[in-house]
Amino acid sequence: MTTSLETQLKTIEKTAKPIYQKLSAKDRFKLHIEAKAKGNEEEMKRLEFSCPTKQYTLYDANLLARKRAFENILFMSLSELSHKLNKYQIMHSFTEYLSFYDNHSQNVSMQAFVAGWSAAGGESDQELDTAYDNFENQNSLLKDRLEIFRENLEGITKQQQAIIKSYWVAFGDVCQELFGIEPATALATCQLSDEFDELYEAIENTHEIDHDKRLYYEKVMRKIFDFEMDKSATQ
Repeated sequence: MTTSLETQLKTIEKTAKPIYQKLSAKDRFKLHIEAKAKGNEEEMKRLEFSCPTKQYTLYDANLLARKRAFENILFMSLSELSHKLNKYQIMHSFTEYLSFYDNHSQNVSMQAFVAGWSAAGGESDQELDTAYDNFENQNSLLKDRLEIFRENLEGITKQQQAIIKSYWVAFGDVCQELFGIEPATALATCQLSDEFDELYEAIENTHEIDHDKRLYYEKVMRKIFDFEMDKSATQ
């Protein structure tokens, strides 16, 4: 009777084997989870051992890891540099406008004052002198406040410029040390080098660097590189 049962089981297994081999990956996974949920280890093994094997040919994992690390660092740097450069350009443009406004407003204000005085029917030279002195006092006060604001904005603009320089130096160090290429070459790979003329201008016009930020930026980039390389080593 035992022999008969074993024979039946072998017959069932022989009949079921082609069916198991034809299962799709999706169906095999579903049956595996269901068998695991029921604690059916025999079914789990049957599903696993009947799974067809395949052979794959891949490029060197180290090469692929370097490509992934480079692309991740590059795209992150493009985003960061674009954002920081936009902030710098806004500040720089507004600073230049304030300088123009400061010089141009004096002539415009004087002309407006004289035109307003004449339209109001002012006649006495003494009244004109008194009114002009009051006007000059107010104008001088406004000019002083604008100058303070302009100086503060100029300082913030230089700080932003130093941040851009710091990121660029960090990016350059990583490109040279980890990938053996120049940062400008890295930018050229995404066909955006022509759009970064203002970036080069910003970093060339300052020698100031925030060393703490540079070290932080470089640390982040190196972590991305190490993560990809470590992942490839386990594959």
